Amino acid sequence: EQYNKLKSIEPFQILPYKFTEGCVFKCSFCTSWGEDGFNALTPKDVASQLEIMSDRGSSHFRFFNDQINFKKSWLVEFCNEIIKRNLKITWNDSANLRYGGKELYSALKEAGCIKLWYGTESINDEILKAIQKNVTSEKIRENLTLAHKEEIYNCCNFIVNFPWETDAQFWDLINFVKDFTK
Repeated sequence: EQYNKLKSIEPFQILPYKFTEGCVFKCSFCTSWGEDGFNALTPKDVASQLEIMSDRGSSHFRFFNDQINFKKSWLVEFCNEIIKRNLKITWNDSANLRYGGKELYSALKEAGCIKLWYGTESINDEILKAIQKNVTSEKIRENLTLAHKEEIYNCCNFIVNFPWETDAQFWDLINFVKDFTK
């Protein structure tokens, strides 16, 4: 009753869909990358399956991949397939902040991406290096900013209290979150 705006929202269905298995990245704290290798459907196969679901009335998807941008060329081809087929869908997925760029985020938006969930872990370069994220705090900030400019909603997972994390590093993270959520 207290949220009157919710009364005007039409119900919609979000369909789960996964088209990769495993992870290509080798972050030191994670074991999933080495378990069973990595497999992915081709961009055309994924777009064909999404097209079938779209033709049957589905338009909102939650992809459950470890990261959609495991390979830039795969992601560009995937976006181009959705755009070429004129699929009117929205979707979100997990992504890695190592790869990005204005053109990539623009293609993601045009292909229907509305939200990306990042395993950011930290914004401190020393910690990022120690956990083998292979990304810098500068690149994290840049890609989050570029995604935001394309109206892609950013969500970040952080790990705090690493055994070697200092109070100053922790407060840098808190300030980063404050800066990026204004």
